[in-house]
Amino acid sequence: MAIGLVAMPRIVVGQQLTTGHAFVGPVLVPERPEPAGLAIGGGVERSIGKASSVGAEIENVYLPAFDAGYGCCTSSSGPSLSAWLFSFNGTRYITRSVGRPRWNPFITGGVGVIAAGEPMPVINVGGGADRWMTPHRGVRWEIEGQLTGATLLSFRVGIMFR
Repeated sequence: MAIGLVAMPRIVVGQQLTTGHAFVGPVLVPERPEPAGLAIGGGVERSIGKASSVGAEIENVYLPAFDAGYGCCTSSSGPSLSAWLFSFNGTRYITRSVGRPRWNPFITGGVGVIAAGEPMPVINVGGGADRWMTPHRGVRWEIEGQLTGATLLSFRVGIMFR
């Protein structure tokens, strides 16, 4: 097998079908009085051909405690929340540029589970763009919505590697 890899043309050996990414960014939960939090996580994608890939992500979402007052007589408060989100996604790349730097816009969606006490099912949809700086490193910008009992809207920026 090693002889076969050495004998193959360099372009074939250099193609990698798996890509990893790590991200961080603000998350909004419109249903909360203090809606802003932070999400951090990462994932992996594997190409299945025809500008499509499948993958998985793990993400931690943190929402700080809040104490909100509404005028003279009403207030609400809540504890900080931290939840783990596990998801399986499909990604479709809209176009793939061939020059450098390479821009690859995409749409994504999938299903998962958010674990904060009792696990809840999640449906996610989103989109963004990958920008490959070198053949092995790049930057990813993404907006993703998690639909559960509450809506989470994530604005992510991260690094990509293969």
